Amino acid sequence: AVVSTQSTGINLKIQEYVEWLTSPEYISEMLTLFKDTFWPNGVWADPGPVRQPHVLSLTKFMGHTKMQGMISDELKNIIGKDTVREGVDLVFRMFQAKELNRLLFYKMIESFIEVTFPDNKVKQTLTLLRNNINRRAIIKTHSVTN
Repeated sequence: AVVSTQSTGINLKIQEYVEWLTSPEYISEMLTLFKDTFWPNGVWADPGPVRQPHVLSLTKFMGHTKMQGMISDELKNIIGKDTVREGVDLVFRMFQAKELNRLLFYKMIESFIEVTFPDNKVKQTLTLLRNNINRRAIIKTHSVTN
């Protein structure tokens, strides 16, 4: 009975937390924070300080090590340690491509907006926006300047 009561209490806490995270007030607060971080006073924010090459290398090494450590020993035993290591190395190298990271970030934001606002036809709006951007790019590529 104690375990059942504890798990009910934990489930309730999780449910309350998820409800708070998806509340309009919290989402509005996060969107405002996002906007103010990237566009303070309506102007694109300056890039952060340039990190030294040794700091970049250390951060890269630590990130790679952390990714390797995230895989459970059980999975390593099932799939094979070399296969897991090679797979993590491949995924890690993919995360080093700036253009892929940008596309992944955009897709994550789109998915978040679609799930958060299901009644707002976000998918159709984004498709129209993409088509408009693609059309402008094609026109710009094929335009003749005098």
